[in-house]
Amino acid sequence: MPALYFFPWLSAQAPLKFEQLTLEPYQRSLRPKEGLSVTLAEIDKLLDFYRTGPNETIDECLLVKFDGQSIGDAINDPS
Repeated sequence: MPALYFFPWLSAQAPLKFEQLTLEPYQRSLRPKEGLSVTLAEIDKLLDFYRTGPNETIDECLLVKFDGQSIGDAINDPS
């Protein structure tokens, strides 16, 4: 089952690398174009639940990408 990990109220201009994970900048319907196992439309729909104000959805966030996996892949126990 797909699993999407993200920080809805954070953004960055470039990917941020920390050990085995990368925080990948996401802009609604635009980026990233590669390294996804879910569609941009699916991410956009999920982001519709998060708001910066009563009528303002968020347009950017940081997606979590683990080394060796695509964004949206289920996290498996390596043991």
